[in-house]
Amino acid sequence: MPINLEGGCLVVNTHEVPPDTAGTVSGRTVIGRKVGAHAISLRQLEFKPGTSPCLCTGDWEETWFVVGGHGHMRLNEHSFDLEPTISVYVRPDSRLQCTVDSSEPLRIMTSRCPEPPNTLLQDQIVNQVDWPEESLDAPAPRSRLDDVAAQTSGDRWFRVLVDTDIGCQNVTQFVGSIPPSRAPNHFHEYEEVIYVLEGNGFMWAGEAKAPIGPGDCVFLPRGQVHCVENKDPASLKVLGMFFPSGSPGTHTKIVD
Repeated sequence: MPINLEGGCLVVNTHEVPPDTAGTVSGRTVIGRKVGAHAISLRQLEFKPGTSPCLCTGDWEETWFVVGGHGHMRLNEHSFDLEPTISVYVRPDSRLQCTVDSSEPLRIMTSRCPEPPNTLLQDQIVNQVDWPEESLDAPAPRSRLDDVAAQTSGDRWFRVLVDTDIGCQNVTQFVGSIPPSRAPNHFHEYEEVIYVLEGNGFMWAGEAKAPIGPGDCVFLPRGQVHCVENKDPASLKVLGMFFPSGSPGTHTKIVD
């Protein structure tokens, strides 16, 4: 069951949210306006074998991160393969389609800013598509985790995958690694969503805590005091997205 912590902080697993389906793709909007997020959302997409319907984005920016499976993506004038740890920036008013040739589904965590009023996949389908001519000159708006330099903050590291450098104006997407420890209490001057990739620990919000592990999602309202505690001997890795865009180390205030 979803766990409500202090100040509107929420912990919920992706499988606790019922999906909606359109063709070979299903979606679960885990965090959005319904749970108190004002600026950003977090959704899981799963593409089954075959070619998905063409989906359109509206007036929002979207970041993708592949958490499982392999596939091929057509995004506006670009076409490229997808595999775990690849990140993609989807600009507003985009057209996209994914093809999966293997039996394993392609799983994506996406964040939309702002969350559209209607989040159903069926409302994103475009039946007739005039694809633009493929671009061979401009690089596709994607990055791979291992190709991005790590930045350190104390005994932790993070790698920024999507921000203004790739064209995204409102959202920063990053992957962070947390060693066995508990961070100092702090708060951000931005709204953040987190997806746990590896490891187990606790999310603290004030004096309340909830266990977190792979597949769990966290919503952190702007200004909410919190910290992550890693109880495993191995590192705890998280995917994070926040609004407004910037460095994960900026606009952060430590609480004594």
